[in-house]
Amino acid sequence: MATSPGAPGSYTEAGPPAGNQGTSGMAVAALVLGIIGVVSSWCLIGIIPAILGIIFGAIGRKETGPGGKTGRGMATAGLVTGIVGVVILVALIIVGAASSPS
Repeated sequence: MATSPGAPGSYTEAGPPAGNQGTSGMAVAALVLGIIGVVSSWCLIGIIPAILGIIFGAIGRKETGPGGKTGRGMATAGLVTGIVGVVILVALIIVGAASSPS
């Protein structure tokens, strides 16, 4: 005798958890661009990926709110590393300007 689906004692396949829509692409992009921004902050071109990391990190944090996509930690890390990259670059510009002869 076969049991019908959902009958007591029968097993059914579980679907994905409700509300989980995968990892946020913006969060991944923020993390990658933030790291590139920190690594390349010694040169002026490093400002571009750092600023993009900040922007994508902010968007990624909004996407990963309650009931949204996963990857909130990556979005936060991208946001922080982007900010660090900008701060390092600005500090290097200030030090370079202060040390150059007038």
